[in-house]
Amino acid sequence: MKILNTHYYLLINLCHLNNRIAIYQGLVLDPVTHKLSLTGRYNTSVGRTQGNAFLIEIDTQGPLGFVEKLEFFGENRTHLQFNIKYVNGLVGIAPGGRPVVVMPRFRANPTVSLYDPSTKTYTDLIQEYSAQFKGFVNGNNPNEFFGCGYQGIKKYSPLTPGVIPTSVPIMSFLQWGDCAALSKQGNTLYFVHYEYLLGVTKTHVMTVPDNCNNCTSATTLFAVDFQIQGFATHKAGNRVFVYYSSQDAMYRVPLDNVAQPFVLVQEQWIQSIVADDQFVYYTTSDQVKKVSQQTTVTSTLYDPSNQQYLKTSTCNCVNGFTGSDCQTCAGGTVQWNYGEPFCVPFLADGSVSSCTETYHCLSGPYAYCYYNSCICKSSFSGPRCDQCVNGTVMTCDLVSDNKVNWLDHFIWIVSVIIVDSY
Repeated sequence: MKILNTHYYLLINLCHLNNRIAIYQGLVLDPVTHKLSLTGRYNTSVGRTQGNAFLIEIDTQGPLGFVEKLEFFGENRTHLQFNIKYVNGLVGIAPGGRPVVVMPRFRANPTVSLYDPSTKTYTDLIQEYSAQFKGFVNGNNPNEFFGCGYQGIKKYSPLTPGVIPTSVPIMSFLQWGDCAALSKQGNTLYFVHYEYLLGVTKTHVMTVPDNCNNCTSATTLFAVDFQIQGFATHKAGNRVFVYYSSQDAMYRVPLDNVAQPFVLVQEQWIQSIVADDQFVYYTTSDQVKKVSQQTTVTSTLYDPSNQQYLKTSTCNCVNGFTGSDCQTCAGGTVQWNYGEPFCVPFLADGSVSSCTETYHCLSGPYAYCYYNSCICKSSFSGPRCDQCVNGTVMTCDLVSDNKVNWLDHFIWIVSVIIVDSY
């Protein structure tokens, strides 16, 4: 099948050509090696991320630059809403160097998964709506971890590839709210709790013992009148510090004097934060930086606009397209989803193998898309749903009035014309 507007297809199919890493949310600091870990994907010159995701490592005490620690395989960046599975954030590093990542699933329903590089497989650890970057910290032993979300805070174990962990509730939220971030120092859990009242969000920084058994209350340390973006804690000597960011600044709060928050840096959209005795490391939408705890001097560890981070390689077709210029969808049809074209193969009977919209079914008004599959409407059958079970097409029950709904037919024809004109 020949694709229209070849140049546009060529642009979106550029892979690793003048690329820079587009970083995802999530930052992990190894206190022994002083190296930062994060995830990202190469970003093409036209602003689209392509190819597999990578675990990136930055040496905070060495020369500027990053190392591709490992490449994630087994992702499914499909056009199907109910079959999506790809890395888009890092929440922790498990024993053995196995990354724990966030993977969107079923549109808004994310999964926290453990990746095993040796087998290139993922073990789903948390499968809850609230799992999306709400919080993940390692427990007191290598085989347990804590996670928080809309339903509260839970302890999970074991943290083992191929084994679905069981959960024990630490704390349940009885009032309307959400856990937005989680940290741990010693036997104490620190978390951010969003409270939604009459359209106003109030953010509480709270604490609870890690051995709590389905507790319904926690200690409030302090509260702010805005949503906290990034959150972390660090213990220096006998003092515990909380770090959090708003839309335009990052603050440090000593827990022995919460009334005196200190502005460490004024910068917009700080996403992820980790700290040690000397520096606080953080990410923005496209950079990795550190700020001195003593002098508040900021330096950049990774900046995609820096020419040293360019990576030049080869062009590869994506989404099933083939040919020297990636303009052919052999044995299939083109479907668009979220602004990207996908080459979707035909089945042996000539019908499409999947769909996300009804007009993808290529069966006129006789079929509709349901959970990524084309389903024949009432009284119709066959590979293309164009066979009438009882009589002729004019008497088939397409809707409820025992005759063809010609408005549906007209809408379908217009949809096909519009799609083919792109």
